[in-house]
Amino acid sequence: MIFTPKPLPLYLSLVAAIILQLIPLPDFVADARPLWLPMTVLFWSINMPAHFNIGSAWVIGLLLDLITGSLMGQHALAMITMSYIGIRLYKQYRLYSILQRLLLVFAAVLAWQLIDSRLWGLSGHAPTGWAFWLPLISSLVLWTWYQGLLSWVDEHWRRNREG
Repeated sequence: MIFTPKPLPLYLSLVAAIILQLIPLPDFVADARPLWLPMTVLFWSINMPAHFNIGSAWVIGLLLDLITGSLMGQHALAMITMSYIGIRLYKQYRLYSILQRLLLVFAAVLAWQLIDSRLWGLSGHAPTGWAFWLPLISSLVLWTWYQGLLSWVDEHWRRNREG
C-alpha cells in the first residue's frame, strides 16, 4: 500500500474550525454559533472520503472532547455520525440539487445536535428551546458559503501543487 500524504488545506481547515468553534462570543450570539467543526468534517467526508474517514473524525472528536472538557467520547460519537453520513452519500451528493444538499446537511447537523445535546443532557446541561435550534439554523445558512470557500481553497492548493 502506497502512503499518500493528506492535503494541507484539510489540516488547516480543521485547525481553523477548532479555533472558530472555541473562540469566545458575546452572550447574545453565543447560542447561535455555527457548528464549524462538524461542517468541516462533513465537507471533507463528502469531498475526500479516502483522505478523511471515520477514524479521522473520531480523532478530531476526541480532540474536541479533550479541549472542551466534555464527556469523553461525546463529540467523537457525533463526529463519527457526521463522517458516516458524508462518506455514505458522497457519490450522490454531487448529483443533488442545492435544496437536496441543504436537506442532507440539515439531517447531518440535526444528527450532530441530537447526539451532542442528549449526551450533554446527561450532565444536566441540555439546551432547551431556541438554544437547540439556533446552531442548526446558522450552520445551514452558512453551509453554501462555507462549502464554496473550502472548495476554492482546496482547488487553488491543488492547482498550485501541480505546477
